[in-house]
Amino acid sequence: MNKFLIILLLITSCQKVEDEDTTFEQTKRIEKYLQSEGSVYTISDNLYKVMLTAEPDVPAKTLNKEIKMLERGDTVSIYFAQYTFKDKPLLIYNTNIEALAIDAGMQIIEDNLKPLDIIYGKSKILKGLEIGLKGSIEGDMFDLYMPSDLAYGAEENGVLPKHSTIKMYVGIDEIRKTKNN
Repeated sequence: MNKFLIILLLITSCQKVEDEDTTFEQTKRIEKYLQSEGSVYTISDNLYKVMLTAEPDVPAKTLNKEIKMLERGDTVSIYFAQYTFKDKPLLIYNTNIEALAIDAGMQIIEDNLKPLDIIYGKSKILKGLEIGLKGSIEGDMFDLYMPSDLAYGAEENGVLPKHSTIKMYVGIDEIRKTKNN
C-alpha cells in the first residue's frame, strides 16, 4: 500500500514539474516576443497585458462620458479575438469581430458577432481574461498573452492542442453597473 502511494506521489509531482516547466517556457517566449516588438506591458500572475490605442474595428467610446470602472458583479460587454501563439501570434481561431472573422475565413454566424456579455467575477471565463479585466474601464483595449495555465490548460479546444499559449485581444464596449455598486 505504501509503495503504491509513493509511486502515485512521484507521478503526480513529476506531472506538476512538467506543467511548471511548460508555464516557465511559455512565459519566456511571451516576454521575448513582447520585447522584440518593443511593447510596453504589465505582468500579473503570469498574464502579460499590453494596453492599446483605438482599434478601427471596435466602437470607440467618447471621452465626454462618465468613466465606468469594472467591479465584481458588473456586466461587461467585450469584443475579442483569440490567437494561437508560439513565438508570435499565428492563427486567429475565435472572434466576435466581423472584419477579423472574414479575414480569417471563419464561418460567419450573426449571433456570434455581438459583444460578449460577462458578469465580472461570476461568469465562467478563462482565468487569464478574469485577471486581465481587473481594473478595466469602458473603452479600454488591450492584448492579453496567457500561458496555458491561464487559458485552456490541459484541455484541447478546437484547433488548440492542450497546453497552448494564446493571445487575446479585448475591447471593452460597455460596462453596466449593478445596483449594489
